[in-house]
Amino acid sequence: MPRRPGRPRKRSLGKIKQKFSFKSESSKEVFALILFVLGIVFLLSLLGWAGGFGQWLASIIRLIFGYPGYLLPLFMFGLGVASFSKPVKDEKEEKPHGVTASNWIGVLLFFLALCGIFQLFVGRINSYEIAKEGLGGGILGYIMSSVFISIMDFWASLLVFFGILLISLVLTFSLRMSQIINFVGLLTYYYEFKSAFFSSRHIGFLFLKAK
Repeated sequence: MPRRPGRPRKRSLGKIKQKFSFKSESSKEVFALILFVLGIVFLLSLLGWAGGFGQWLASIIRLIFGYPGYLLPLFMFGLGVASFSKPVKDEKEEKPHGVTASNWIGVLLFFLALCGIFQLFVGRINSYEIAKEGLGGGILGYIMSSVFISIMDFWASLLVFFGILLISLVLTFSLRMSQIINFVGLLTYYYEFKSAFFSSRHIGFLFLKAK
């Protein structure tokens, strides 16, 4: 049916949204920059270089996370770098790129487990007062350790927290358990090699001194 002359042409809602919306890549870059800025602000605040606001923000971070809160800027930078990443094409499938929901879940589990581990070693005596001072695992660690200690003992809780920590590394960095095991084995081999090297140097020094 021919359009009547003089009648304005209706624009589809999809075209209007497309005209005024961000491109997916642009939105990811904006999100990455926000993460970088937050990471810098958190880092400067924890170092005491952000004035009165930084002192207030650092006290909040330490109150919630305790000592693990100092790792928060590092994770912000890491998530920002991940937001800039490009899709990796594999022979079997195209791996997801950018920051996914599993990455955020991994970061959340990481801090829950690590704060719980720090607070476990604080002990149950004056645990809440220590957490309020921003020490140990903070309030988050106090909640986690109190819940697990109430249903199981120290060593079982520690084992569960380490399990959650491994799961968080798998989700955050998209790793496989075999890669984590290989990395731990490499660190163990390096430590044994370093210990043997310094032991041999110490023995050689004692031998020369005896001469």
